[in-house]
Parts: sequence; structure tokens; C-alpha cells
Amino acid sequence: MIDNYLLLEQEIEEISKINNVINILTWDTAVNMPIGSVETRSDEISLLGSIARSKLQSSKIADLINAAEHEKNNLDSWQATNLKEIKKQVRVIGSIDNKLYARYITASTKCELIWRKARAENDFGLLKAYMEDVLICVKEIASNKASSMGCSKYDALIDDYDPDRQANEIKNIFEVLKKGLPEIIGTVIDKQKSYDLIKIKPIEVDLQKRIVKKIMHVIGFDFTRGRLDESTHPFCGSTSFDVRITNRYQEEDFLSGIMNIIHETGHALYEQHLPTRYKNQPVGKAKGMAIHESQSLFMEMQIGR
Repeated sequence: MIDNYLLLEQEIEEISKINNVINILTWDTAVNMPIGSVETRSDEISLLGSIARSKLQSSKIADLINAAEHEKNNLDSWQATNLKEIKKQVRVIGSIDNKLYARYITASTKCELIWRKARAENDFGLLKAYMEDVLICVKEIASNKASSMGCSKYDALIDDYDPDRQANEIKNIFEVLKKGLPEIIGTVIDKQKSYDLIKIKPIEVDLQKRIVKKIMHVIGFDFTRGRLDESTHPFCGSTSFDVRITNRYQEEDFLSGIMNIIHETGHALYEQHLPTRYKNQPVGKAKGMAIHESQSLFMEMQIGR
């Protein structure tokens, strides 16, 4: 019997649904929200986040995890891995208190909105103070996570994007690239000199939007479980059953928008094909940004080009 484990799954599903709403609110912040709503939206996201975090750190979850550990021999490989991931989430989230979490949400939301203005005006000075607030929060979060995970602060931050990866592994990869790339740079430059530049004619944005939607259909994006919008910087987000892609368009450089959309659709296809049975469980979520980027870059650099 795995009754306690299944009860644990039910609790985690409820928490996951709260986080799904946070993801939609975060998408709306980047796409639709007016700058005057930043304080209210930050409070809303912080409140929902604190509710999800409190549920995850509750004695009920702790008791169900302990009970599920006794049922471990009866779990299949998916369930056993899911239990392991749930335990990790509880440990890591418990290291960051709600006040720090709320500060980080407010700082990052403000920074996102000010970045749009700073980018448009090419003025980093507008952004600097807001970026400093984000970095202060991130450093505190890294310190707390590192203490909980028993690793360096940088490894604790890497874990958010590439779980269980360590800085020394990445360093080893770059050592190889550092030796090999300089040797071929000259060859690449000489090769590129022989290419004829493609002259790109301006294409109106409305036509570009129709083109990219056609491309998304062709490569398999499910528009019944996702949508396409515009934002300052293209991204893919929300949930695996409600995937939100954004794009930006330049009339004088339509290829930029096309390659962006193929890249972001690569992210979306990965999300839309995650296992439905575990869509609201840690084991059914994307396995970090390293895997995510491999899917988007495969679509952009191999299929797209």
C-alpha cells in the first residue's frame, strides 16, 4: 500500500496549482501590466507565494513525507524520484523566510519594469539601483540555500537553473572550450568573408505575426494549450498545460522575430510534452534550464536554420 504517498501527492498538487497561478500573474506582469500596478502585483504574488510556502512547510506535509518513506519499497521509480524531489523542495524553501521572499519578489518585479524603460532609452543608470536591490536579495537567498544544501553559494544558485550541477563541472567544460575555440576563430572569420550578405526587405509586423503563427503550427505548438503575445524580450513561461510564448518584431529585420519564435516554441514543445500524469508534481516539471535550453536551441539552430 502507498496510501500516505498518494495523500502527499494530493497536497503537493494543491501547492502546485497555487504556483501555476503565480506563473500566470508573472507572465501578465511582463506582457500586460501597467507600471503603476507594480506594488499591488508584488503583494499579490508574495501573498500567494507565502501561502504555497507555508503549506509546503506544514507539519502535515512533514508527517506525510515521513510516512511515505516507510512505503518506499512499494513505490515505482517515478514515485520514488518524486518523493526525493519533494523532500528537496521542502528543505530548500524552508531555508528562505517569507520576509526575504517578499523582498525579492518586490525588487525583481520593479527591476523588470524599470528595465523596459532603461532598455528603450539605453540608460543603465535608470536600472542600477533596482538591480542592486535584486542582487542584495539574491545574495541572501544564496547564503541561506547554501547553508541548507551544504554547498557553496554559487552552487546553490546554479541548482535553481541546473539541479545538482556544480560550478567545477561547468568550469571543466569551459576549460575545453577555452582551448579549442581560439584555434578555429580565424578559420570561421575567413569562411564568413566568402559569404554574400542577404539583403532583407522590411516586412510589416502584421504579416510577420501571421508567418510566425504558421511556423508554430507546422512545428507542433498546440494552440489549445497555449498562446502567443508580445513583450519587450521574448520568453516562454506559465505552465505545461497553459504555455505562454512572447515575441518582439522588427519591421526591418523579420528574421529576428522568426528565429526568436522558433527558439521559444522549442521551449514550449518541451513543456507541452512533459508527462501529464505528473504535471502537478516535481517529477513532472522541467528538469532545469540546461535541458530546457537544449530543446529551444535545437529547434532554433538545427531545425530553424
